[in-house]
Amino acid sequence: MSESRKSHFLERLIHEAAGGDITRILDENPDRLQTKLVVQLRDQAADLVRRDPSAALALSTLAMKIAERVPDKLAKAWAYRTSAETRFLSGRLLDALPDYEQCVAIFEAHGEEHEGARTKVGWMNLLAMTGQAEKALAIAGTIPRVLKRHDDHDYLAKYFMNLGNIHLGREEHADALGHYDTADGYFEKGGAPPVTRIGLYVNRATAFAYLDRFEDAVLAYEQARSAARDAGAEHLAAQITHNLGHAYLLASRLQDALHSLQQARAAFESVEDDLEVAKCDLNRSEAYLRLNMPKEAFELAGGCAEVFAANAVAGDHAIALSNRGKASWGMGDAEAGAESLRKAYALFVREKNTIRASIAACQLVFLYQERGDTREADRWLSRVREARGKHTVASALVMADLAEAAVAAAKGEADVALAVLGGARRRARRVANPLLAIQIDRLAGDLYESRGDTRSAVRAWGRAAQTVDEMRVELGSDLFRVSFLGSHSDLYDRMLEAASRAGRPDNARLFQLAESARSRALLDQMDAKGASGDADAGRLQTLESRLSWLRSRFDTVSVESGDSDRLHRLRERIRDCESKIAREGMRTEEGIRGAAAGAKEISYEECRRALGVRETGVYYVVLQKSIFALVFNRETSRRVALDITPVEVTKLAARLRRHLEQFSMPASFLARRMSRLESDADRILRELGDALWSPLARYVKTRRVVVFPHRMLHGLPIPALLPHGEALLQRHSFRYGLAFSIDRHLRNARGADNGTALLKAFPQPGSETVGDEIRAIRRELSRYRLARSGKGARGMLRALAEADVVHIATHGEFRADNPQFSAISLGEENLYLYQLRQARMNPSLVTLSACQSGQSFVENGDELVGMMRGFLAAGARAMLASYWKVDDRATTRLMSRFYRSLSGGARKSEALAAAMDSIRDESPHPYYWAPFALVGSDAPLQRKALD
Repeated sequence: MSESRKSHFLERLIHEAAGGDITRILDENPDRLQTKLVVQLRDQAADLVRRDPSAALALSTLAMKIAERVPDKLAKAWAYRTSAETRFLSGRLLDALPDYEQCVAIFEAHGEEHEGARTKVGWMNLLAMTGQAEKALAIAGTIPRVLKRHDDHDYLAKYFMNLGNIHLGREEHADALGHYDTADGYFEKGGAPPVTRIGLYVNRATAFAYLDRFEDAVLAYEQARSAARDAGAEHLAAQITHNLGHAYLLASRLQDALHSLQQARAAFESVEDDLEVAKCDLNRSEAYLRLNMPKEAFELAGGCAEVFAANAVAGDHAIALSNRGKASWGMGDAEAGAESLRKAYALFVREKNTIRASIAACQLVFLYQERGDTREADRWLSRVREARGKHTVASALVMADLAEAAVAAAKGEADVALAVLGGARRRARRVANPLLAIQIDRLAGDLYESRGDTRSAVRAWGRAAQTVDEMRVELGSDLFRVSFLGSHSDLYDRMLEAASRAGRPDNARLFQLAESARSRALLDQMDAKGASGDADAGRLQTLESRLSWLRSRFDTVSVESGDSDRLHRLRERIRDCESKIAREGMRTEEGIRGAAAGAKEISYEECRRALGVRETGVYYVVLQKSIFALVFNRETSRRVALDITPVEVTKLAARLRRHLEQFSMPASFLARRMSRLESDADRILRELGDALWSPLARYVKTRRVVVFPHRMLHGLPIPALLPHGEALLQRHSFRYGLAFSIDRHLRNARGADNGTALLKAFPQPGSETVGDEIRAIRRELSRYRLARSGKGARGMLRALAEADVVHIATHGEFRADNPQFSAISLGEENLYLYQLRQARMNPSLVTLSACQSGQSFVENGDELVGMMRGFLAAGARAMLASYWKVDDRATTRLMSRFYRSLSGGARKSEALAAAMDSIRDESPHPYYWAPFALVGSDAPLQRKALD
């Protein structure tokens, strides 16, 4: 029969089959043709099954009907195999099992051992998938011998891959990996293209992850993703990218994890696959927990939990509850955290996930132990112990060891706890999880300290700190580094406390420890090269325009009606818009590629040599209950203990802030009370001066001084302190440093030096004199070319990239509730701190003549978060900014005199001191003359710009 007649016959057969009667048409054709039809139907069904499962099932059913009529029993075997494979690929797994069994029986009965073995490969895989692993292993025994006899490399590869899957399901991960390696070898022998090995790569990666070989897991996922992309299987590539992100997470490569997860999320979001989006967000929440960002983790985990509950995905729902519990605990709500963790534990137990249940129980041990509830901690520890013999996952066993040690430590059993930690450390060497190593060494250090073994304690804390530093340089995002380092900064505090208690403290060692804990993330940001993220500029601009409109509307309603209900609604809409911008910004941070520079630390000797010949450094260090200062120059070094506690300084600083807030009152009120205000300020500043400066004054013999504040000392106006009743301004000119490594970076950096000045004024109601300020400065910088800026924040950022001297006179706002939305006004728009994160500029000086422009939130690790940080990180060599709301007229005079001295070639600190001194003569209260602080390079402006 010709091919055209065969095709016509098949079409008639399918048409008749739809009506249910095929007997007549089959009777018209010989058995030989019917046997061939079975094969043809099998091939068509296999071709259709992924595109049209119902049509494929219809064809396989038809093949079975034909096979029942023909004497060729092998045709019936082929029909059964067609039916089994079609049902399997259509998701009807249980229906496929009897078809596989019948097929194997027929093949073996007719001596077709090769095809029988091939069929068993599919059958054993299906048995394993339907929970019949023992039966699958029972039929697997003879398969490889037959396949090897026929040199069937393709099916040998499939056999060993399926065998690996069975062992993976039985949590026999090392055996699984061995079988996967064998399968890969047969794929290689058979010349199979990479696309056919995608499943193998993914399963190998899973086995690696369970064996805590996370870097190997990453490589396997990368192989799988590459193969999927080459095959054009984008959805599969997205799923593998998600798995890759999870592997990065297990390896504690958090920046890489978030980057991969964000990529996968975007792909799933584009096809509205909400479940896969939620799975990506689940892993993102875990990454944020490890970065010490519980608020972000809580929002993500909460959203995931709802999606998983709605879709009855119990396992992932339990993980989401666990993450939400840890996030609640991290935000200070231990009760809510415990409730979520208990629910997660119950779900894990119900799902028979022993490993996850054990980890959830460990978290509850840590939570209750931290709260001092030893009874509950012991109760959950007993559940951790029950799980120990039921799994061999090293990372979970290390967590169990940590729980044991934490409870023993709380009971004062330091020796027991240290013995447990010794075992945990040995086990942890097999686990590429640096966060576990940090926890082990941190707790060991605390235990050694409790026994009075300070040397061993410092060694343990030092190991933990070194691991923190190694993780830090893997993070490309400044936000992530600030948060991550902040969660571990206490390690340096503990080492500092121990070093300061030594009989003869080593100043160099004290300096090194203090410097290691100061603004490391900012230093990394300054040194970073090429770290950038992918932002959706269009979406971000739309949100920013919306925020500007809402703020403008809020101001209008405030002035016109003051309607409290409308203002409340507008305030809520502003917060919602800010949250959306923050989420968009977080996506940008997640997408940053390029690790931190890992800037080299500076030694104490290098620090002293780097000072000017006539300059002294005063380096404050705030410990838990005491404060000392390192006072040094090129020749000498002193450590001076101060007779004041951090709590007392905090109270005095708060008194000073409250005092300065009175200057928001009307001018007439201030005029009547000025004498009283001056005497009140003098009392506070004298107390601060006597405590913070008098003990070290005799060692400060130079005019120029660089002060390095610490913690609550940031924001204090050092020139206004009155030790022994005399303002320090009369003896010294001051500039500030955040850390000496940062100060060195700013001094060594090159400014634009192009003779271009950006001078901008943005008048606000009540501050109309800022135009006069700019005109006065323009006269002093007459030999500079004026830079022009475009409209709004983006126009300002473009202008900042070109200018050497920048002066912006406007209104500023510091947002203690959300520092990333601290801003300076640009008229109709604001320039926000978050917009500076990826800006690039190199001016020699940026002056923000605005209220609170230098105010910052001090994070753990002494990381200042405010507009000053934004400009310094973006490339400014020096910043002049204000600590409090300023008086416009006094500021105009001060700035005019400051730039007059600068244009005469003075150093920046000397120019500022001269300007402050002249204003002090006219307005003695420090509110008028001491709000501005200079941070960074003290070098004069380049002469060529003035010639």
